[in-house]
Amino acid sequence: MGPSGLGGFFMKRMLSVLCMICVLFFLLTVSIGLPIYIRPFYYAHIEAYDLARISGYSEGEIKEAYDEVLDYLTLPGKQFGTGVMPCSHEAEHHFADCKVLFELNACILVGSGLILVLLFALRKKWGPYRLGRHSAAWWAAVLSVTAPIMIGALAAIDFDRAFVIFHSIF
Repeated sequence: MGPSGLGGFFMKRMLSVLCMICVLFFLLTVSIGLPIYIRPFYYAHIEAYDLARISGYSEGEIKEAYDEVLDYLTLPGKQFGTGVMPCSHEAEHHFADCKVLFELNACILVGSGLILVLLFALRKKWGPYRLGRHSAAWWAAVLSVTAPIMIGALAAIDFDRAFVIFHSIF
């Protein structure tokens, strides 16, 4: 296993907690990032929801607008655009705010992924990461299921307050 003694015990616990937090953040940011970075996921919805007929724009125009917005949100240095679709100044400002959140998600995704790779490499020295009888990954899975349920329940009680708190935080 890893180094013994009280210092080794606390170090292993700290690494276990770090592993749990990184697994939780990695899972969260991957779930947010998948529909952002996998554009065919959105493209499939254009036909499924009959967006061309409903909006009056062609499928190509919808894809072009979506691509321009997503390029702006996910790629550095891209200018905001919506293809042939009109966009208000307020909407453009909203997307500028969203860009910050997209960048934050990407940083946390990459950062937590790199830390998990490092922790995996350190596992040979410290052994498996455990908190009590369960692995750090098990605790991260429990939190990733219970946290959204708790947040959803609180939002169901007072959605307006939850909405304001969410936007204040982010």
